[in-house]
Amino acid sequence: MVANFASRIMLPSVIGALAAAHSAGVDLEVAVARLAGAQPIPQHMSVHEGTDGRTYVLDTFKASRWSVLRLADDLATVDRRFAVVIGDIADMGGNSGTRYRQLIRKFALEADEVILTGTAGHYGRKLPGEHSNSNYPPLRQAAF
Repeated sequence: MVANFASRIMLPSVIGALAAAHSAGVDLEVAVARLAGAQPIPQHMSVHEGTDGRTYVLDTFKASRWSVLRLADDLATVDRRFAVVIGDIADMGGNSGTRYRQLIRKFALEADEVILTGTAGHYGRKLPGEHSNSNYPPLRQAAF
């Protein structure tokens, strides 16, 4: 994870912020320390440590499809227990049901639990019968 961000998708922004700070004369160690405390906007790939020992990535507010796909790729490389909360995704375009289910399946291969809300919850309802005999984690619908 980059600072408190869940995905490498923020890496260019973090590097850009460091470069801007450096060019403005800010000591790099000071800039790195400040960025280490930066937090994402709540519900936008925000990271939360649960009391159950899992890390929760909450991305439930108008996420873009390409950023959520990148997050899924990044989480596949994480060596810790985590749950994913998926909500409405902004740019699903035509055939969005198929795209939501593909995304849910992708997360289900890596996460301990996939929690669905909003549109993802609607399309995810068709999946439980599909994965009941596999190694998928629980899919749970939640309201926020």
